Amino acid sequence: MSALSTNLKKQFQLIQNTQLKEHIEIISIEKFPLDNKFGSEILSVEHEFSKTVNNEVTLEATQEIKGMGGLELFEVIKAEISRTSSQKHELSTGESVTRRFKLTFSVKPGDFVTYKVIWKRRVISGEYHVMVNQSTLIVPYSLQLGLEYEVSTGQVN
Repeated sequence: MSALSTNLKKQFQLIQNTQLKEHIEIISIEKFPLDNKFGSEILSVEHEFSKTVNNEVTLEATQEIKGMGGLELFEVIKAEISRTSSQKHELSTGESVTRRFKLTFSVKPGDFVTYKVIWKRRVISGEYHVMVNQSTLIVPYSLQLGLEYEVSTGQVN
């Protein structure tokens, strides 16, 4: 750690964390079409799905941060948000999350079905109020955490 970072850490104090909103973000959708239009029996297929994402913190680089220490201040604030968020949400930022599962899809004779695996994660956004060198900064942030999925179907005859 540089002397500037060490100095910034000594002068850095978290005043308040204001969580503004939380929502579920769709990361991606995987489509799995299954065509049994000309079949005479039920068609069943097993397929494995896997996805890996990182829990991350994203900060908005405001002019105030740029003017007070730029990248090093940004990294100090990001590290503090990561530390406090990891404690609060019991998920470590920077950590990889992998989900892997197998599904068996079935289609009746004469049908065409598209199955969809919808990958999602939780997004929490807010503002950290921090004091650096006797100045109060408001730092907008976003946390992207976890990995979930759901399966839906759309039937086309």
